[in-house]
Amino acid sequence: MLPFLLLSSAALACGGLFCSPTVAPIDQAAEEILFALDEEAGTVEMHIAIQWEGKSEDFAWILPVPDEPELFLSSATVFRGLQLLTNPSFQALGDTRGRCGPIRLGCRTDLAFAESGRSTYPSVSVVGEEQVGPYETVTLKADSSDALIGWLNEHDYDLPPNLEPLLAPYVASDAHFVAMRLSATADTGDIEPIGLRFSGSTMSVPIQLTAVASVDDMPIRIYIMADHRAVPDSYLHVEINEAAIDWIGGGANYAQVLSAAVDTAGGQAFVTEFAGPAPSSDNVNDPLYDDLVAKHPYLTRLITTLSADEMTLDPTFAINADLPDVSNRHLATLERDCRGGGDDSAPMTLLLDDGRIIDLGPSNYRGTATQLVADLQGTPALFVHDLAGQTDALIADFSIDAQEDIENHNAAQPTGCSCASAPFPASLFGVAFLVLVAGRRRRR
Repeated sequence: MLPFLLLSSAALACGGLFCSPTVAPIDQAAEEILFALDEEAGTVEMHIAIQWEGKSEDFAWILPVPDEPELFLSSATVFRGLQLLTNPSFQALGDTRGRCGPIRLGCRTDLAFAESGRSTYPSVSVVGEEQVGPYETVTLKADSSDALIGWLNEHDYDLPPNLEPLLAPYVASDAHFVAMRLSATADTGDIEPIGLRFSGSTMSVPIQLTAVASVDDMPIRIYIMADHRAVPDSYLHVEINEAAIDWIGGGANYAQVLSAAVDTAGGQAFVTEFAGPAPSSDNVNDPLYDDLVAKHPYLTRLITTLSADEMTLDPTFAINADLPDVSNRHLATLERDCRGGGDDSAPMTLLLDDGRIIDLGPSNYRGTATQLVADLQGTPALFVHDLAGQTDALIADFSIDAQEDIENHNAAQPTGCSCASAPFPASLFGVAFLVLVAGRRRRR
């Protein structure tokens, strides 16, 4: 469930919102939110993919928002479509010389390239109540976090301890609080994504509440549909080092490299996984998606991983029309030279899109594909930028460290660079790469 506030009267569910400290958090693939910004109308839509494991009578949820919202049901189909259409991929295209058999690494035989009532807390006001699909919802305002907690306890929300300091910043900012539970006639099979529409342009995730019961390195995926590209405003932006990716394994270690890159940037940073025109609605059979694409033609997909000690600042997002598109499809070339026969020992060389060359040693390497590039994962991030306020400030440049990692790795390979097709020595690739990245720093 998403990183807000998840409550229940008996056994609280976890995985993004908070839950009872006696219940173990559920480690889920990723928490997902979709923002749709309409700058002309002055509104923001916030769609939240709700995940729940537990009894229906235990489901309860609360979310702070900047203004009184209009509530509506969203669509799981939209989230599934967005994920499938913008998932990052890493593909090493084969370029062989001579006749080569399958690549054999470790045990792998072949790798393809490819009820509100009267309250005793008068400082808490009920702004609105309504039934939204399977949910009973109430929108609250409070003068103090103590009063809000008292109201929630009085209405059978079982809260974890030490909640007051986490709620206090939202109360102080005059936030509204949406509390929600399943109706008496609904069960967990009726749970659907919820949508909220409110005035303004604030796109913010109230992540501080999640720290009560989050899992380590919890992935948070944000989709933003608007007229132009979106960027993290309160967090930094990081570009991963593709040399640390397991290309032969199709990016099998991507999640680890991503999390390490975010940590390199201090733990509060996002990676852009996709930015460009929103995929055609023909690929997502849902009227809601049709409407979203018609109103908001540009899609940005961002991701981060956060642990409890890093959830001290809510991530906010802004629009920056000056930055370029970002493809979710990453390509490299894997060269094998089998002209000398004995293709099991044919040397492999990986040529990255930015010109860097990585020697991978013989095709009959007995470890796993990820182990093959383990010594390249010490520099998971290439660049860290601050994109707040329409700026583009370079905070950290790790490209020299990344190139040194490659040179040390290549020097340790038994076959050296003999199979590379480069017309000049490998050391010059370091120079060429630095020239290339100097021209790529706008590719955030």
